[in-house]
Amino acid sequence: TRYIGDWSSDVCSSDLLLTAVSALFGIVIMYLWASRATGGGLFGPDADPLLWQNYFWFVTTPAAYFAVLPAVGVISEVVAGVSRKAIAGYRLAVGAMIALLAASFVTWGVRLLGSGQDEGLSLTFAALNLLPVLPAALLAYLWLATLHRGAVACAAPTTYLVAFLLQAGIGAGTGLFFSNLAVGSYLANTVFFTAHSHYLMMGGVMTALLAGLHYWWPKMTGRLYRQGLGRLAAMLYLVGLN
Repeated sequence: TRYIGDWSSDVCSSDLLLTAVSALFGIVIMYLWASRATGGGLFGPDADPLLWQNYFWFVTTPAAYFAVLPAVGVISEVVAGVSRKAIAGYRLAVGAMIALLAASFVTWGVRLLGSGQDEGLSLTFAALNLLPVLPAALLAYLWLATLHRGAVACAAPTTYLVAFLLQAGIGAGTGLFFSNLAVGSYLANTVFFTAHSHYLMMGGVMTALLAGLHYWWPKMTGRLYRQGLGRLAAMLYLVGLN
């Protein structure tokens, strides 16, 4: 029942993402049509380009966190499974996930550093960008506390788990650069920001998907795969992605 509940929550998150993105594109099409019909509005010739950027990042930044949220749940289950003990501080972990999602609604402005945004707003968003670090660090601490003195299995899901901690850690660490205006203003519109986003989405979400797939596959099908090949694939995946 527990696994079915986790699966249904992930499906609900996926449905929410699809609904939110579809609504975004629908609203954008309506804005574009209104601008063409009236000559004004969000896409009019006299509109501020930052209006569209603010609107886009305000919607997509929480959507990215919504994508990370199921990955955090999967990794929590894998950590508990490979260490053969209950997750440490379960209530704290749930609270940290909620806090992480709440913080996503106030950090979109760091994507506009160096784009002509007001200096006061840039300073405010740079400070708010530190908020997601607290629940993320708490989750990492709880995962490490669960692994501590646990009977950790040397298996393919464990290798993907280590890959997730490494790559999601790099993604979270590179995000701190945008809380320093002197550095973030230069890096916000470069490939550095692209790498930061992809370490979180590909290095984090995709790695969590593979960790969960390797962990639950024998439970779902009753068939075992070769652990050696699974660990080798995880290491090749880690090297290739980086």
